Amino acid sequence: MRILLATMQYGPGYGQGTERYLSILRTLLPQHGCSTLVLAGDPENRFPAAETAAPRDFDDSVHSLPSFGWMAIHGRPVEELRATLRRLSPDLVHIANPAHIGLNLVRAATDLDLPVVLTTMDFWWVCPKQTLLRRPGGDVAETCRGAVDWRTCLCCIANERPGSWRARLGQLPVLGHRLVPPSYLATWRRRGLPAEECADWPRRGAVIAEQMNLAGAVIFPSQATHERIAPLLSGPRTYRIPYGLEPRWFGDAGRRPRPAQRADLRIGYAGALDRHKGVHTLLAAADRAGWHDVEIRIAGAGPADYLESLHQRARGLNVTFCGRVPTDEMPAWLADLDLLVMPSLWPENLPIITLEAAAVGTPLLCSDIEGVVELVPPEARFRPDDPVDLARQLDNWWRSETWPTPARVTTAEEMTAATFAIYRGLVPG
Repeated sequence: MRILLATMQYGPGYGQGTERYLSILRTLLPQHGCSTLVLAGDPENRFPAAETAAPRDFDDSVHSLPSFGWMAIHGRPVEELRATLRRLSPDLVHIANPAHIGLNLVRAATDLDLPVVLTTMDFWWVCPKQTLLRRPGGDVAETCRGAVDWRTCLCCIANERPGSWRARLGQLPVLGHRLVPPSYLATWRRRGLPAEECADWPRRGAVIAEQMNLAGAVIFPSQATHERIAPLLSGPRTYRIPYGLEPRWFGDAGRRPRPAQRADLRIGYAGALDRHKGVHTLLAAADRAGWHDVEIRIAGAGPADYLESLHQRARGLNVTFCGRVPTDEMPAWLADLDLLVMPSLWPENLPIITLEAAAVGTPLLCSDIEGVVELVPPEARFRPDDPVDLARQLDNWWRSETWPTPARVTTAEEMTAATFAIYRGLVPG
């Protein structure tokens, strides 16, 4: 069976959850008799420009798929993608993340009677920002239900850049709601976005639902994405397959014993350093709890302005900013913590870092929010963006003799086997 894996980005320099998910499938699917190839965009222009389906120089089984940027719904023309599929000749198309590359690949595949599998890696299907985090204005944030009108959606996107002319325009009563959306559409047209894309943006949700319903199967890694996205579906079969981890996460990572003195504790966070990840809540809670002597390790990278605010907030605390930790060093990094805190403010799609911590045996304390809570019981949660409640839970954890055990973590082999079973059910013979 020849599987085409399609996604927004892939290759050296791209190392997010989607790329890791696909790399696991590419490594393990051959054990089930499958060969794989990748069709991927390059939103950061890391590689030389190439035509659709041209092989990349770092791997001739990875092929280029030029895109129109984050606003794309459809992507490349259907006739171009049909020609690409004829050239690559897969038995099945598996799309993991259609951001930037759009969903015309679904229609092109079904035109050729090729089965399609979709994996919901995030909330892109109902939120073009992928996060469901809505900013009505300023620093105020709330969780969006993913069913707002397109004008509200684009005003929300404008608010991601506070102080920009679009953000200021969007704050005008009535006028902002009317003027911001056409300003985006005009800019997109100047940058080459096809007229069809612009015309369909007011019905983005309906267009995506139409394309999704052409698929044969949709995989949901978490209950959070299932609850938000499954209501769009009327045709495909749906499957709940959690992310799986590679064998190195289940070995002896050298867990250190819990220290007897609080001053010797090491707690940490790892992931993107964006405001919606809530790292400022952890620092505020540590300060409120009087944990000025406890070492707090923070790994990751993010926008300069938020990083600066974290450094300011860390004054008076024992904080080490570790930067990006290489993937092969993460098992040992996590095993050297006494506690990992996941203080997200927005719905997550089963954060991989929490799976990794659970696999190596590091205790977890997570915000009580969709996606995050699927792994930890209520006793190991705190209210999102609430330093007081997090400080209370930090103290509870320190005083406890036992701590709730996270749910069992799926292995990469189990994830791949379950995915292959879906393929086998869709490919004749």
